[in-house]
Parts: sequence; structure tokens; C-alpha cells
Amino acid sequence: MFPDPLHGVPDPHGVPDPPVFPQEPHPALLALVPPVLISHAAGVALYWLPVLGQHVATQHFPVSEAEAVVLTLIAIYVAGMALPHSTHRVLSGDSGDRGWMTLKLVALLALALQLTCLALLNFSLGFLLAVTMVPAAAAVQPRGPRVLLAALLVLATPAVTLLLGIFVQRELVEAPAAPGEGWQLFLAALAQGLLLHHLHGAFLAPLLALATYPCWLLLWNVLFWRPTDRPTDRCMDGPTDGSRDGAMEGPTHRQTHGQTYRQTHRWTH
Repeated sequence: MFPDPLHGVPDPHGVPDPPVFPQEPHPALLALVPPVLISHAAGVALYWLPVLGQHVATQHFPVSEAEAVVLTLIAIYVAGMALPHSTHRVLSGDSGDRGWMTLKLVALLALALQLTCLALLNFSLGFLLAVTMVPAAAAVQPRGPRVLLAALLVLATPAVTLLLGIFVQRELVEAPAAPGEGWQLFLAALAQGLLLHHLHGAFLAPLLALATYPCWLLLWNVLFWRPTDRPTDRCMDGPTDGSRDGAMEGPTHRQTHGQTYRQTHRWTH
């Protein structure tokens, strides 16, 4: 009888083929370009649009120029939470788990660079930013309790940190602020930060808008990452009844058992 590798007949003189394991496709770097570019474009819009669009806002809404700047700033900041739904529409290819891991690595490297530079300029501010953002950045991933991770990531934003810091400061001086009063103090703090930048060249406003905010948006994209099914997952499933794929997967399964039997038979002899 001639050896039949298809049905597993032992072949002492044959050399079994090495087993082939399905591999996860390598992440395409081009798939990471849309979230990175869109996040930094949102940072540029957060830096330029509030000042450039204040005259347009005063013409269409009954607000002053100072209020228009602050409200536009908050609107752009909150609108960034919808960016994952836009970036995933233009993503091409499938990167699996390595896609969001690579994107998280880029965000963590950017955050580490910011904290290093900020620690040299203002150590207390860098320490505060590290205490609030590093734990959330380390814990974020597209799996697990997404609502809890989203709440943690929102609390780690500089804007929410500033708002909570205002209430904590008023509690420490034994003058608790009502929600409305705290909100007005928050708006005044934002306006003062922009004013200090445009009048005295303070670096805090451009740092938060052009560096920290895009980094936070990258982490937000990681949290809502939606990888598609890999092509290898379908090949690893068992054969289905009456399907052509199941008929094609059967010989491959028998061939694998035949190779294992031949290899064991050769070792015993």
C-alpha cells in the first residue's frame, strides 16, 4: 500500500511538513494616521477657532465676546468625544488587537514627552497632570467595563480637573461654592488662561490645546476602538454542516493527524 498522507497512513521514510499556525496580521501604520491627524486637527481648532470666531458668535448669539470665546472653547472640547465615530469610518484594513495597542503606545509616548517637558518648566503642574492622567492612560483599553473607563478618562481631562479643583479650593477655604457659582468661576479661569497667553505669552493654553488635548483624544479613540473580525478566525472555526468551507477544512484536519502519526511512528522506530 502506498502511503496516503491525506488519510494518515504511516510513512516511515517521509518527512512531515512543519505545522502552520494562523498568524495575526501586522498592524498597518496607515490605519493609525486618521486618528492621529484628526486628534491633532481638533487640537489646532481648539487653539485657533475660539478667538477667530468670537465676532461671528456675537452676531448670531446674544453673548459678549468674552463669553463667546469661552463657550466656543467648551463646545470644541466636548465635540471631540464624537471623533472615534468619525475616525473609524476612514480606517482601512484590519489591525486587530495590535492596532489599538500601537495607538495606545503612541499616546503614552506623547504623554511621557509632555510630562517631561512640563516638569522642567513647572514641576507642580506636571505632577498634577501626571497624577490625573497617567492612571487613566494606563488603564484604558477597548475591553472591560467601558462605562467605568470612560468615566475615569473624562475625570482625567484637564478641564474636569480644573472644575473639580475650584470646588476643592472653595471647600478648603471654608467657603463652599454652589454649582452655578463654581461654573462661573470655571468660565472665568478659562478666560483668564486665554488672556494670559495672548497678552503675556503664557505657555499653558497652547500646551493643553495642542499637546494634552490631542493625547487625550488618542486615548479616547483607544477606548472606543472597534476592530473587525480577522480572516483567520473563520478558518479556525469547525466545519459547518452542508457548507463548502466545512468540506474543505475536513481534509486539512485529517492531514494534520496523518502528519502527527507519521512523526510519532518515525520516533518510535
